[in-house]
Amino acid sequence: MIIKLTDNDVRITMLPPFTVASYTAIGAMPESEAWCRLYTWAQDHGLFNELETSRFFGFNNPAPSGYQSWYGYEAWMTLGSGTGVSAHIRSSEGIEVKKFEGGVYAVTRSFLRSSRETWMSLIEWNILKGNTLGGHQGLEEHLSRRGTAPEDFELDLYLPVNEVKPEIAPVPVGEVTIGVLYAGQVREDPVDIMAGEAGAVAA
Repeated sequence: MIIKLTDNDVRITMLPPFTVASYTAIGAMPESEAWCRLYTWAQDHGLFNELETSRFFGFNNPAPSGYQSWYGYEAWMTLGSGTGVSAHIRSSEGIEVKKFEGGVYAVTRSFLRSSRETWMSLIEWNILKGNTLGGHQGLEEHLSRRGTAPEDFELDLYLPVNEVKPEIAPVPVGEVTIGVLYAGQVREDPVDIMAGEAGAVAA
């Protein structure tokens, strides 16, 4: 069942450039392998504290196709802060350290169990608003941590947009906050400005 989204359910947010550790798994259910490998790598490289402060994004890569039972899933863990990423953090053991160039997104919240339906609703909302899709990567941000029951697991769904109507354009507020203008009101989302040059290239 498609969930009808309203303007109050969706925010337009600009993700800044940041650096990520990335792992891609391929299989019938690759998500668990991707996240387990990424968490293990982080702990093995002394990044235990960053597991508590990092942001976690994922997306299908490659996406399911036709009757194939396998597909890919790429998991991201943000690295560093405004002071940059430690020099000893390098690609290894199947983990790629790379930079994400950022972009503008239409974002809504969803439970994992209903994420497929919510994605469809977000795409429909974007079409009805007359916005155009962007060419940058669509993302799912994991808000719940490991161990959360599947029925309670929450995500933010990030739909890339290239052009938005003026009344909902992203409005920068200060250095670390993005304000979103809706019908004359600014809604603010705190954003960690993380190190990284523009471009999704290996570090």
